[in-house]
Amino acid sequence: MRAAISAFFVFVFCLTSMAAFAADPDFHKQPPFTGEELKQFMTDFPAYREWAIANKDSSGPAVASGNIPSFNWTLGAETYLKKNTSWEPSRFFYVMTHVFAGFEIIKFGDMVTGENRPPDMPVVPDSELVLLKPLLQGQ
Repeated sequence: MRAAISAFFVFVFCLTSMAAFAADPDFHKQPPFTGEELKQFMTDFPAYREWAIANKDSSGPAVASGNIPSFNWTLGAETYLKKNTSWEPSRFFYVMTHVFAGFEIIKFGDMVTGENRPPDMPVVPDSELVLLKPLLQGQ
């Protein structure tokens, strides 16, 4: 019986540490990112990406109740960001999702907007698209 209880707690711990922060329908209601935040993100993202791949991190886009795009991140990702960057995890992941969604919008336009927008893709404000366009020039 004790072994079964211990196994149950280990199982619950593993589940909670894998997706520490569940999809929040208000996640993308943050203010648009700034040029300074974009510059900092472009500096910090490569190391985060290496860490995420090396650790098989499962953080990623999600769909919250009401079919609203959101993001789930793990406790490991939160710990990495707090120890190695100046980012609050919710802000880093907001900027990350908007940067990559913005790149897709700039590249593919109507194919990924309006009725064609995937359910886990945020709506990216024009002010963010303006900051992203120069990064894709020549591609």
